[in-house]
Amino acid sequence: IVTPVGGLVEQVENGRTGLIAGAVSTDALAGAIARLAGDHELYRRCSAGALEVSSTSLSWTAHVDRIEEGVRRVAAAPRRGSDVQ
Repeated sequence: IVTPVGGLVEQVENGRTGLIAGAVSTDALAGAIARLAGDHELYRRCSAGALEVSSTSLSWTAHVDRIEEGVRRVAAAPRRGSDVQ
């Protein structure tokens, strides 16, 4: 459960991997906690979704693959503004 601030909303798929509170307030946060705690199907769905995302697109392997691809693109790019070959 996150509040809608900063980069938090980009890290949670509302209703699939967690919940995004409706506002940045204690009441909104408490409401989201109560909703998740009181809805067993929602809890199950968010739990399964969070486990899936953390083991696929957010896994260390996925991060390493993206970093490796970026390094390869930089290494393959022509050098600019330098006489160094």
